[in-house]
Amino acid sequence: MPSVPNALSWPAPLARMRPTAMLVGGVDDFTALDNTRGIAGELRYTRAFFLKQLRLGSAISVALFEEDGDAGDLLDITGDEQLLLITPELQLSWRQPIVRHWFVEGGAGFGAVIANYQADGISFDVDDLDDVDEWAVGLGVRPFLRAGYAWDRLILGVEASYRWTNLEFDDEDIDVEGDLDQWMIGGFVGIRL
Repeated sequence: MPSVPNALSWPAPLARMRPTAMLVGGVDDFTALDNTRGIAGELRYTRAFFLKQLRLGSAISVALFEEDGDAGDLLDITGDEQLLLITPELQLSWRQPIVRHWFVEGGAGFGAVIANYQADGISFDVDDLDDVDEWAVGLGVRPFLRAGYAWDRLILGVEASYRWTNLEFDDEDIDVEGDLDQWMIGGFVGIRL
């Protein structure tokens, strides 16, 4: 892949922004957010590190998931729920050129998952959640696989990833906690700086 040398003679760094569609599930298996689709965006900065294919970078992503109305499978749940995820992370990956300008890149991201859970009018068999607005922080790991095509200054590609984290929202009336599994599939655009 052609690159513009910088002061250290390494390949030029990349700045990317990629909108993605996502799937979330498993917030203690009782919220209506199980298997809810959402939307996310990520800003990422990566550069070659030590070897040409080894990449080190940082990213911040924001994801939003909403569920309105009757959506409970295990229990009779009505009301509205919303989950906001803000995830700063460090990324380590290996970008392998395939043919001419094509590449595949596998790696993992590690970082904090800052989450806001809001519920309004949620009604369980015995408990009601009304005007819940709670924050939680967990640690997350996210393996990913990317494939793309690189021109001199522009990169286009697709990405799939899966994030694991555990979140605990502590409300006075009821605790919402559990493992959160987040699929992300989408495209990205990169610009060499």
